[in-house]
Amino acid sequence: EEINEQSDINLPRNWEKAANEIKRFQKTWRSIGFAPRKYNNIIYKRFREACDAFFLAKRNFYIEHKEVQNNNLKLKIELAVQVEELQDSEEWKQTTDTLIKLQRQWKEIGPVPRKNSEKIWKRFRAACDKFFERKSEYYSNRDEIFKENLKLKNELIEEIEKYKSVDDAEENFKKIQDFQHRWTKIGFVPFKQKDEVINRYKGVINKRFDELNIDEFRKNKLKYK
Repeated sequence: EEINEQSDINLPRNWEKAANEIKRFQKTWRSIGFAPRKYNNIIYKRFREACDAFFLAKRNFYIEHKEVQNNNLKLKIELAVQVEELQDSEEWKQTTDTLIKLQRQWKEIGPVPRKNSEKIWKRFRAACDKFFERKSEYYSNRDEIFKENLKLKNELIEEIEKYKSVDDAEENFKKIQDFQHRWTKIGFVPFKQKDEVINRYKGVINKRFDELNIDEFRKNKLKYK
């Protein structure tokens, strides 16, 4: 009866521990001899009802526990599906934020049936790992590409610096346009060197514009364009 009144039997291991104790009581009960006849049935009925109440509560707990676990499994399957839909995304920042949010939700969901636990976890984790491995590879490759772009832009700046203007202003202007087109075709550079290389480029390209043998109004107009 005291066990039945406990409110902290809320986990399967606690129920099993209590059940083993009840079974021990039942074994001890059978080892005790008869009570006086007028009390024997009364005390046995009280003992049996307490045991029955416990095992009924235990059965109901496991029925509800199973339903909760099956619902948790559905929730985790839904999260796994969402991650699988995002695992090939190239929206690196947005997808990273979303996956972190989904991982947080995963941790907040309770346990699932033991037979499904490892399988659904591996499915969820595999999809997460695939995205983050692709992201890592992308940024690793991107760094190398950015370094190569920086090299190309520095080489172009040197070429602009070495360019010797000719007497034909239109020819010089076309050459400057060619430099500009080539510059825009080169992709991004490492962020830390971005301002430095852009300022160098602006300095040398404006110098070439200043050398054009045309009136100031048209020169400034071309520089602006």
